[in-house]
Amino acid sequence: MPQEMIVTCPRCLIENRLLNRSTKETYRCGNCKRQLSDPFVTLPKQQASLDGNFSIKRILMSIPNLSVIAGFGLLVLVRTCSDEGQLSSPSSAPIASSSPAASPISSLSTPKLKPTPKPKPVQGPTDDNGVPFSTKSGYLKGYPALSLGGYSSVTVDNSQNNSDVFVKLFLLDTTPPKAARVFFIRAHDTFTVEDIKPGNYDVRYRDLTSGVLSRIEKPFNLKEVRTARGVQFSKLRLTLYKVDDGNMQIQPISEGEF
Repeated sequence: MPQEMIVTCPRCLIENRLLNRSTKETYRCGNCKRQLSDPFVTLPKQQASLDGNFSIKRILMSIPNLSVIAGFGLLVLVRTCSDEGQLSSPSSAPIASSSPAASPISSLSTPKLKPTPKPKPVQGPTDDNGVPFSTKSGYLKGYPALSLGGYSSVTVDNSQNNSDVFVKLFLLDTTPPKAARVFFIRAHDTFTVEDIKPGNYDVRYRDLTSGVLSRIEKPFNLKEVRTARGVQFSKLRLTLYKVDDGNMQIQPISEGEF
């Protein structure tokens, strides 16, 4: 009969080395002081050995309140809940279950709907610089003003049209022609360009509803004549719509000409 055995405490699971004594003394756990059963009384007939020494550290049949669960060749001790009312096991050792692992229950899930993209704000017409037009007729910012210091004026009449227009007064005495004034006229409105120096000019414009580019067919000459009474200058009015007995013609142009 072996002179010593290693028994695991069912409460704290600490291993205790017990000596086989001739006197019938009560064995207690060295850690939690719980009474341990005498393993030498009910020692099994056969014990497995390793390297000539007894290596079975848990005598299962003689320890109360223990359940043995075998899984994949591992021997795991689980203390029942009869004393403390709850299951206790070392935090470092996982508990193997003899029952097959429950497969996760797949629940029906509603397919995720892609969020409806927000509609982009409608971008209104813009000038050559990408700046939206004003709500009032007038000169456009960001464009140089040329041919200043004169006396002549040109009034562009858009009063009979339902569309706003983007207008440029071109000076034709330079190569290539340059936009001397750039302005915007609302539908049913007029705008007058003033203080223009003498020279040859024409008017080109974009209909902001249709996008069509046009210009007046015949260029015009603005003059200044000094007399004894003062300065005589040109005062021109151009209509962007057909007028009975009118002689101004409109012709289409390309983006490059605008």
